[in-house]
Amino acid sequence: MSEGRKQALRRSVEEAIKKEEAQRRGSGIITVLSDLDWYLSLELDEERPLDDKKITTNQRMFQIIKGVEFGTLVHASVLFGLSASVGIVLWSMHATNPLAINLAWFYVLGMSLVLKIGLAYWIIDRYYIFPRGITYTYLANFLGGYSVGLFIPEFLMFLFTLFMIFVFYVIKSAHYSNVVTRFIERYFPHFTDPKFIPIDLISLILCFAPYVMLRRRRKKSGYETKFLPLDYIPKEDE
Repeated sequence: MSEGRKQALRRSVEEAIKKEEAQRRGSGIITVLSDLDWYLSLELDEERPLDDKKITTNQRMFQIIKGVEFGTLVHASVLFGLSASVGIVLWSMHATNPLAINLAWFYVLGMSLVLKIGLAYWIIDRYYIFPRGITYTYLANFLGGYSVGLFIPEFLMFLFTLFMIFVFYVIKSAHYSNVVTRFIERYFPHFTDPKFIPIDLISLILCFAPYVMLRRRRKKSGYETKFLPLDYIPKEDE
């Protein structure tokens, strides 16, 4: 293949990639998974990691931001939306058993753990192949951003919990009570009882589990190889 044909082919491929990225941009987690599928297929075809130096700074920032956006959105939905829904359902059912109410709150906590550990494990298990290269770099950028995204609503929830505990401490000190305070104290005990604070602190720390899991997976892998440039084009006789 002549040098001119190589350059034309390279430009054609780059234009097709840019067009595809432009079409996918803004489609949320689907963008991330499709990008990971594409990167993974490249490295599987070559049976070695590709040089991540070809990933630009803008692409790295895009991957991190996608992780932050996705983590913040899904975790806020669980912490705020699901918590409110569970409380309303318990109230509508006239549930008064403290055990049932606490189990319902632990259900919300369990869904949060699914996002922090279960979903992250699935992504790592599906797309981790080499401890370096373009797929690993994408995973590290996305899961790093995802961890930050998980932390943002968790931290806001923690601050809100501390505020509510302080408010109810003042209310109890003044021996004040009404329908609203009794409703919150009964159906949202994790917002008013200080004994739940250690669990809240553990939940904060676990927000960074996705990135830590990826790093541990990399540490356990002993694979070493030379990089293959991303723009590598084999000769016709190969």
